[in-house]
This record gives sequence, C-alpha cells and structure tokens, in this order.
Amino acid sequence: MRASPTRHDPASFTLHDVADYAARFRAIGAGARTMEEVAQAAVRFVVEDLDGTAMARLYKTQQFETLPEDLREWALAQSAIEPGPETRCLTLLATAGDQPEWNDRKLSKGHQAIPLVSREFIQRAPMVASLIAQFGLDPESVLNPRASRLTSMVEQRYGVFHVEHALGSESVPA
Repeated sequence: MRASPTRHDPASFTLHDVADYAARFRAIGAGARTMEEVAQAAVRFVVEDLDGTAMARLYKTQQFETLPEDLREWALAQSAIEPGPETRCLTLLATAGDQPEWNDRKLSKGHQAIPLVSREFIQRAPMVASLIAQFGLDPESVLNPRASRLTSMVEQRYGVFHVEHALGSESVPA
C-alpha cells in the first residue's frame, strides 16, 4: 500500500476527506486471503495516510481456548491469573509503525494476546482501560459480553481507539 500524496490530518477532516479516506480504506482488503493480511494492510494504511500517526494496531477479541497454542502459552506467561477457557483475550492481528519492531505482531513485547482476566487487571493495564473507556463500555461487558450488546455499542463508536499523543500518555505507559 502506498501512502497517499498528501497525508490527512484526522483532527481537521472535511467531508470530502472522510469520503476519500473511506473509499480508499474499503479497497485495502481486495485480494487478501486471510484476516491477518487485511488487518496488516489496514494498519499500514493508517500509519502511511494519517498525519502524525506513529503506530497503529488492530486487535480482535477471542476466547482463550480458541487461541493458537503459541498465543495461549504467551498469554499464560503474561498473566498472574490463569485465564479460563472462555476468558476474552485482546489478540493482536496486525501492527505498523515508525520503529522496525512495530511492524511484526510476533515482535510485540506485551501485546500479542492480552487475557482480560478481571476488573482489577483491566484497571492495572492503562491501554486496555483507556480503550474500554473510549468505547464507552463497562469493564463487566467486556469480561462477560452479551454478543448483541457489545457489537451494537462498538459499531456505534466505529471500533477505533485513538491516543493522540502517546509519548507521556497514561494510556500508553510503554
């Protein structure tokens, strides 16, 4: 994916910018064979097109028992509490950014599979807590989701979590 000739400033999007961006964004999945390929194209597009974007990540929520073995082991090593089979995990599908290590999800040091084991865990994980708050969700609805309620709430917010200034942000301590 090539960067657009002019990068967009999301803080000052015009209606024309939104329409242009949306049309180009919808086309990024053409020819992709897997969800991961589409996800990687999406985060690369965001980093290359949105002015000031140093990093973009795309997660999906997945039950612990359905994670591939390597991610289950990774999640177990990260959590002080052993996740149950139905524990929801934020699973990193794709990452793109200015630093080389930000361009391969397998090189992520702390975000490959984040098991959401308890309210206390969410409160101690600034990025996760901020993400849930920005989506307007109650941590309980993430820990024990009712599919229709969670889907409708996220769709209303477009599923985008944004930290404008990550350096020094409480939401992104790393």
